[in-house]
Amino acid sequence: IEQRYKQSGLDERTSLAEFDWGFNPKIPKRTCFELNTLKFVAEGENAILIGPPGTGKSHVAKAVAYSAVRT
Repeated sequence: IEQRYKQSGLDERTSLAEFDWGFNPKIPKRTCFELNTLKFVAEGENAILIGPPGTGKSHVAKAVAYSAVRT
């Protein structure tokens, strides 16, 4: 896992457990946790996070990427 983490280029180990859900209550928590299961990858699907700056997209994306590294 450590080797995959280094190869990933991720600058930090982020998880959804660390996310401040109260910061932006419009973020669909259930959908984020579903993305974190990586089911979309197994099904050959893509995921895209859209929204204005500062809404948590990068944190969610990094958390999902880190889940992929750990899998």
